[in-house]
Amino acid sequence: MHSSGFSLGLGGGARALREELDSTRGEMDLLRARYERADRIIDAIGPETYSYRGLVQELARILGVRRPIVSVPAPLGYAAGWLLGKLLRDVLITRDEVEGLMQGLLAIRSQPTGRTKLSSWAQEHATTLGRRYATELGRRKDRRVAYVNAK
Repeated sequence: MHSSGFSLGLGGGARALREELDSTRGEMDLLRARYERADRIIDAIGPETYSYRGLVQELARILGVRRPIVSVPAPLGYAAGWLLGKLLRDVLITRDEVEGLMQGLLAIRSQPTGRTKLSSWAQEHATTLGRRYATELGRRKDRRVAYVNAK
């Protein structure tokens, strides 16, 4: 968000989504240890729900930057993400993620399992948030190296 001049809102950016933070994953480990059942599904979500547009606006406010949101049809947004991903040698968004977002599947209606609010976390990390790029593909291979080698 620091270096890009704008953000693309797929289909207007009004679809809801729930945040997931590394601290939420840590809280999930505690829940998993408590329940110890392989047949249980626990959603890794925090207490805040945003539309995409609302998320971009909140992060821009916290970071003290202006980021216009350009509404585009979902296929065009996916194509832009695919092209930018090729340039960055990464996967920014998948077709399944776009379809899930457009169908409202990223807004889970279950109770939050994490207590960390994305807005609070972003406020605490505002001086470093968005300053370096960590590849999604790199994070899947080795989480530590992906952040250390971030561009």
